[in-house]
Amino acid sequence: MKPIRYEKTQSTLLIPAKFLDIFIEKTEGIPRGIYFHFLLKKYKSLALDGLLPKPDKIKTEYQEKGQFLVKKNFRPFNSDWIELGILADWLGYSRTAIFSWFLILDLAGWD
Repeated sequence: MKPIRYEKTQSTLLIPAKFLDIFIEKTEGIPRGIYFHFLLKKYKSLALDGLLPKPDKIKTEYQEKGQFLVKKNFRPFNSDWIELGILADWLGYSRTAIFSWFLILDLAGWD
């Protein structure tokens, strides 16, 4: 069987500046894609169970303005990126908004 040529591709997340130092600390020594995988697996069921607030609008809700978002590139597994996209569509949020929620839950030590 021929291996998948592109199992991971470059993607970008927008991290609120106030969480940037902690995000860098959390990903020190491990690939960002692995941390992304961990957050997705740990918190997606909470998101599906209604932990995230309902969006105020019908269209996709993005992160709040004024957070001074910083672009961070990483290489997630394509399957994780697709899964986050489906979750984002279902919940009505952008991928980066959901990732920010997951990051906040992790920083707060939510189990």
